[in-house]
Amino acid sequence: MRADTGSVPPSDHRSGRAAEDLHLPRVSVVIPTFNKYEYTRRCLESLRELVYPDIEIIVVDNASIDGTPDKIGVEFHSVRVLRNPTNQGYAAACNAGIHATAGPYILLLNNDTRVLDPFMIQTLVDEMEGDPQLAATGPILVDYDTLQAGDSRRFVRPGHGFAEAPGSCLFVRRSALERVGLFDESFFAYYEDLDLFARLRKVGYRMRQSRRTKIAHAGGATAGQNSPFAFYYQNRGFLVFARRHIPFGELMGRVLLERIWLAVWSMKQLAKNRERGQLSAWASGYWDGLIWLLREDAH
Repeated sequence: MRADTGSVPPSDHRSGRAAEDLHLPRVSVVIPTFNKYEYTRRCLESLRELVYPDIEIIVVDNASIDGTPDKIGVEFHSVRVLRNPTNQGYAAACNAGIHATAGPYILLLNNDTRVLDPFMIQTLVDEMEGDPQLAATGPILVDYDTLQAGDSRRFVRPGHGFAEAPGSCLFVRRSALERVGLFDESFFAYYEDLDLFARLRKVGYRMRQSRRTKIAHAGGATAGQNSPFAFYYQNRGFLVFARRHIPFGELMGRVLLERIWLAVWSMKQLAKNRERGQLSAWASGYWDGLIWLLREDAH
């Protein structure tokens, strides 16, 4: 028997626990949404398969126009829904959900994910409980449709060996967030997780991807992997992140050369395919990021 979403499921028979499972720490699941209800519905349905004794689920809706909040209320009675009056961005939605929860562990979940392992949360809790300096972890990401494993790393800083947990399914220790602060909402979308990881590392925490469990992720299904939105905020976010966390010498060296090469290649591809909207968004993201940097330096 599986648990209803947000309710208390039976104990983890695989690990041999029984009554003591009822004393496991609460896990607060936070799911930001903006339209794409079918993905959200499948995500919530998959959470019903989780076997863990204390889970609360909160969906933070960023002013969807497809009826997402109302549909959740009809189909998933135990899921709390927070409604933002406007689209305040992924980072702000995560923060709102975190503020509304009480569990010592928080699972930040993209709505285009699908749980595959009923013991995923138990596995992630075990990893955290076994390493007090582990601030964040997450499962292996596999393709939403094929279930084939891919590269779970979204970004690697040359020379720094970032092996961060996946931002699309991020299991975080609340006490670590209380020490360094929540997501920086100036990112709106993209790089907010890497900024958090950098701040956590500076005070001695570690991030590590779990190799013992996995989750399916559609990868860009909500924002559109090659959409103008994605191009704009990825480029803007990189400049903001680089200004804060990448040493100037490194930025002006290998990282900057890599970004220039990537920008030239991408613009050629976009121009060849006559994707003028994406090309404009790519340039605008860099331009607005530079303006942000100048304003920051002025202060």
